[in-house]
Amino acid sequence: MATPQFILDLRKHIGHGPLWLSGVTAVVIDDERILLNRRSDTGRWALLHGILEPGEQPSGAVVREPGRPSRCGSGHLLTSGLSG
Repeated sequence: MATPQFILDLRKHIGHGPLWLSGVTAVVIDDERILLNRRSDTGRWALLHGILEPGEQPSGAVVREPGRPSRCGSGHLLTSGLSG
């Protein structure tokens, strides 16, 4: 997945130090299977995840992220927890 433009813009101003960004993780369950995605940076399997875009709510991102790599629809959404 390409780096979002707002991250590239931030990097122009603050360099390559750590960024504190809000993110989401989606656990997509079908019967007794859990959908995983292979990370492009490490090649390891992981739960679906992503960062929130500016002004985006977590509920919007958690529906958006699974659709990107997996082409799965947004069935029932159950929020199990928020932290931050």
